[in-house]
Amino acid sequence: MMNSVEHIRRQLKEKQLHRLHAMEPGRKLDVLIATYVMKYVVEKITIDNIEDYWYRKNPIYAVNQQHELERVPNYSTVIFSAFQLLDLYPDWNMTKKDGKYSVQLADQKVPNDEVKSTHIEIIPIYTDLAEAICKSCLQYVIYNNKMIEELIESS
Repeated sequence: MMNSVEHIRRQLKEKQLHRLHAMEPGRKLDVLIATYVMKYVVEKITIDNIEDYWYRKNPIYAVNQQHELERVPNYSTVIFSAFQLLDLYPDWNMTKKDGKYSVQLADQKVPNDEVKSTHIEIIPIYTDLAEAICKSCLQYVIYNNKMIEELIESS
């Protein structure tokens, strides 16, 4: 029984990773970052006839609308926004080889001083650094057994 559960979990991870790596940089990827990495409650709202994605920094205020809306940053296409994500992962290594980027975690210490391997099996390589950062963040979420529904649902 446990083998079959683990097999299904691996299949779901592979499906999510495949869809993630196939995604183009843009608003859909930005929303995944805002939702699953930054943990914002994101809404699709039309303001002045322009439809876009917005969030409130503190989701508690989303219920009573007391906090001002902020636009979801362009994490996957603007390097400044992507670099904000790196603050969440100070142990990450970025490499550039032949004009292509990869981002990965180094081994890190856990509270009991054992080394916890955070090796990611597939290190994506992209020509755009913002895309590499965003997809590495989401890949890390997936490897930590979080399900990204948008990457599981059939499209």
